[in-house]
Amino acid sequence: MPNGFLCPKCHGQRTISCPICGGTGKRSLAGIPIGACKECKGSGHERCDACGGSGEVEREIELNSTQTKG
Repeated sequence: MPNGFLCPKCHGQRTISCPICGGTGKRSLAGIPIGACKECKGSGHERCDACGGSGEVEREIELNSTQTKG
């Protein structure tokens, strides 16, 4: 039984796509790949900043995120 609710940002997956490389894991210059992304170290994913990588959030955070959507 989970202690919280699924994170609204990563949906319980614990990672999100890297915002720098867009999830590709590669740096590019004018659309040409030139090496691994330094932000995510080439994985294309990084730890979710909303839940800290746990995949769950407290009830208060869940309520706040649903109120701002609608």
